[in-house]
Amino acid sequence: GAISSIQAAIGNGYPVLITVDDGDHWAVVYGYSNDGIFVLDSSRSRFLNQWGYGEFIKRWDQNWLAIVKEK
Repeated sequence: GAISSIQAAIGNGYPVLITVDDGDHWAVVYGYSNDGIFVLDSSRSRFLNQWGYGEFIKRWDQNWLAIVKEK
């Protein structure tokens, strides 16, 4: 699934760009744990956040993502 794709990318050292909140905003996924996804989100008072998997799925805009790799 899409979350396993994010986990695989992070496990290989690649950050993942996602759209959130109806595509009006971008965030960067930089890690994960059993409890949730670690997200850098500049729209929050704290840039570094952990979203539980339920919140992540709710906020993640139509499962859109881009994996950032070196060329």
